Amino acid sequence: MSIFKQISYFYNAEKIAGSPGTNLCNVIFSKPDVTLTQVINYKDYEYPWNKEFDSVISPKYQYIDVVGMTGYAEVMEKLRESGEK
Repeated sequence: MSIFKQISYFYNAEKIAGSPGTNLCNVIFSKPDVTLTQVINYKDYEYPWNKEFDSVISPKYQYIDVVGMTGYAEVMEKLRESGEK
């Protein structure tokens, strides 16, 4: 996918979700009112990506902790319980 297409997807998104890390860095191309849901999937997660993102766009944050969950069904149930769609 071209960088221009990626920028377009992130710019036009109302909600973005993923595991924390560099895979979410394109969020800097989003509008300031975007909701960023980070799915925490490993223990002792500490890198402050929110400080990096806040320096550019200040998204609304939500965190969903799936640490220790071992199966697809268990993780999907937790995501459903979060209320995010």
